[in-house]
Amino acid sequence: VGSFSLFDDSATVSGPVASNMQASLSVSRFVHDGYVHNVHPGFPDAGAADRTAVRGQLRWEPTSNIDDTLRADYLYTHENFITTGVFILLPPPSGGVAAVTPLAASTFGHYHQVDLDNTPVATELSYGLSNELNWRFNDHWSLKSLTGYRSDTSIGVQDGDLTGITPNYNISTTNEYTLSQEFNLLHNYGALSGVVGLYYYYEYSHFHYYGANPPPGNGTLNLQDTLQPTVSRAAFIQETYHFTPTLSLTAGVRYTQDIKNFNDFNSSIYLLP
Repeated sequence: VGSFSLFDDSATVSGPVASNMQASLSVSRFVHDGYVHNVHPGFPDAGAADRTAVRGQLRWEPTSNIDDTLRADYLYTHENFITTGVFILLPPPSGGVAAVTPLAASTFGHYHQVDLDNTPVATELSYGLSNELNWRFNDHWSLKSLTGYRSDTSIGVQDGDLTGITPNYNISTTNEYTLSQEFNLLHNYGALSGVVGLYYYYEYSHFHYYGANPPPGNGTLNLQDTLQPTVSRAAFIQETYHFTPTLSLTAGVRYTQDIKNFNDFNSSIYLLP
């Protein structure tokens, strides 16, 4: 615990949950209030943070030749972030932006005060799952399966003019998720060892931006929408021959097919006074 209602703690527990199963769980929490005072009425202070993270792992051995490990993680972040661009470091020029906003002018020389009609906010939600399966058929052959999934979502809101003059907003959102699967068939016969594998990967990424600068003055409305899907497939084989404990020869071949798409839309609308 500390200043600005700071709370920072973490805990981990692990151990057996059955004769053939072990587990672990870790949790962390970090939160504090804003430390930069926003003089604009009705809007929160800047610099606050709220973060939560959880990670778990479960290992299961149903038989002597099979083991499976499942992992999961979760992260949530919400912050009223602050940048140096919002501070008035020099005296307001005559007739300048700060000169027509008394609240903004009052923050000059006070490096823990800002005047924002939209406190910058960043929110992120991220979670993932992964699984590793090992199956030993006999002394020579085994199969490994690797599976993964991840999702990431973020939202950012920022005061476009960095002052309290008009409701000028920049809003961006990003949505991404990935899925992957890999199979490895491994063998070991004395001096010869190798692997035959298949791989698949899919990624989806979507970015959206909205910026508004309403009148007075020349108002603008900016939009951007970007979509990027990706698919990758591969097959591979690798063999290693050990002539001696210190000398070996490795050869392999891999085929990969990547399909990438990019779709982008941009638009600007001007609102004349």
